[in-house]
Amino acid sequence: MGMAKDNQFHVLAVDDSIIDRMLIERLLKTSSFQVTAVDSATKALKFLGLVEDVASEIHQ
Repeated sequence: MGMAKDNQFHVLAVDDSIIDRMLIERLLKTSSFQVTAVDSATKALKFLGLVEDVASEIHQ
């Protein structure tokens, strides 16, 4: 999240409902936001680089 080039905001939307994610993404894009939508908190944290891949930790 934060400012992207050309002063466009980048929004990370997190929701477990595909319908809600699609709606949020469409609404934000029509408002000129760059949007990344994910279906879980874990994926959001991974996207932000705040956690490593849980599967790789289990197999070590």
